[in-house]
Amino acid sequence: MNDQKKYALVSIIPAVITAIVYLASLDNGFVNWDDNLYVYDNPGIRALGGGFFNAFVSSAFLNNWTPLTMFTYALDYAVWGLNPFGYHLTNLVFHVADTFLVGYLASVMVAIATGPDRKGGLDLPVFAGFFAAILFGLHPAHVESVAWVSERKDVVSGLFFILSLLFYVRYVQATPGKKASRYILSLICFFLSVAGKPMAVTLPAVLLILDLWPLGRFKGPLSLVKTIVLEKLPFFAVSAAIAIVTVLAQKSSMASVDVLPLTGRFFSAMRAYIFYLYKLLFPVTLAPFYPLEVRFDVYSFEYLGSLIAFTAITIATLASIKKRPYLFAAWAYFVVTLLPVVGILQAGSQSAADRYTYLPSAGLFILAGAGLWALAERAGQASSKRVCAAILIIVTVVLGLKTYAQIGIWKDPITFWTHEIEYLGEPDKTSQVELAEGMFETVSPAVLAHYKRAIWYAKTGEVEKAFADYARALALNPEFSDCYLNRGVLYARRGDLQEALKDFSDAIRYNPKRAILYYTRAQAYRDLGEDALAADDLLMAQSLDRDGSSDD
Repeated sequence: MNDQKKYALVSIIPAVITAIVYLASLDNGFVNWDDNLYVYDNPGIRALGGGFFNAFVSSAFLNNWTPLTMFTYALDYAVWGLNPFGYHLTNLVFHVADTFLVGYLASVMVAIATGPDRKGGLDLPVFAGFFAAILFGLHPAHVESVAWVSERKDVVSGLFFILSLLFYVRYVQATPGKKASRYILSLICFFLSVAGKPMAVTLPAVLLILDLWPLGRFKGPLSLVKTIVLEKLPFFAVSAAIAIVTVLAQKSSMASVDVLPLTGRFFSAMRAYIFYLYKLLFPVTLAPFYPLEVRFDVYSFEYLGSLIAFTAITIATLASIKKRPYLFAAWAYFVVTLLPVVGILQAGSQSAADRYTYLPSAGLFILAGAGLWALAERAGQASSKRVCAAILIIVTVVLGLKTYAQIGIWKDPITFWTHEIEYLGEPDKTSQVELAEGMFETVSPAVLAHYKRAIWYAKTGEVEKAFADYARALALNPEFSDCYLNRGVLYARRGDLQEALKDFSDAIRYNPKRAILYYTRAQAYRDLGEDALAADDLLMAQSLDRDGSSDD
């Protein structure tokens, strides 16, 4: 059996283990956190003709250009309709494929770095690939990318990101006659990756990191360095184009410098890097939503300590770059691939998200696998390798159990939002986290969680629980107009029109430029026989629609 077949065979095993653990996700339903926007309330995925092109290929959707991901949703709809099983199955298939490719890529990279004459034969590449794939496939931080239907972007983009890296490595190693085809395949896969999720724009920089390690191309003559730079230009051109499109698409949701100053963004970025590193090492408490603080003490241990830790790791890896380039390569890969989402360009109200570690974690996992086995070989004892095998088994079991439990959080909206509420610890109004202006009507994550859970309770007929959650959300934020609107609708459905009218009026008081609020109150007035008041509201709604001041 040649090396490549051996690497592929070894990578299949963790992929199968990953598939078995994630079978639990096939019993999950949708959650009302973007799944409605991407799937079950999205008419755009219900046809693959010109309408699909106009909606997703020629324009951004939900502030992102992700036509490839949207295409997979359309295919799912064509096969499964709105059965969540099929959508979860697609996510699972992509993640299993990604796990296999991470293992295979890890083996190939370590084999290149160690060379054919390394003592110990193929043991190091094989173990590194197996361990990296197990960590990647079963790490609980990746559950969000797989078990959440709306985050399919990660698994789709990840597949082509890793393929692009593999084709690039093959391009470098290829004979002159085969170089062009592998280069073109790498470039095509890169384009497909950014069409899956724009976060993949960092890939050209990752190729330069691969040139450093394991390919070692910067050790060559100056002419080779020129080639290294020139061959990346098409990749950087694609990256720049997608970056511009993404920034323009997300402009409306980006926090301004007034809300979040550059100094704050810098310290938030430092904190984010260490936060993600910590969560990868100790994935104990994971949450779907980590709230963004726009006011904080940069001299606190959390922020200043993160800056010190980031600086120390960077200096240490740079200092060892000649003797241990793999340390710098792994850290540089982690830093570069996370760069679009650490908050320098803050879009949204999250300070971090587990899903952002999906691809950035791969470099650290490869380093972990290679490093563990290298230590065992250096010890030179058979018992050391048995210890490595034991560690591998323990890690597989522990991560598998944790991931299985994490998958259950995404089972349905009630379970999901209940977990988020428990994570947030039910803050009261005075301690709620302040969010960037205009995000979720400036509500805290606790308010959002109660609000979203209330919507689902109402949808499933648990009306009293819905009222309780609406009341809790409004106790935390009495100016949340959407909450008044939805509670008012619930009152109207059970015939309590006076209470509904009060809620509709409060919604208008806190957000007077939304046409839908006037339309809804007009209906309540009609049902109460107040036709003149209903007519006034209809005129106001139509006026808002005409002048474009409504946000609906």
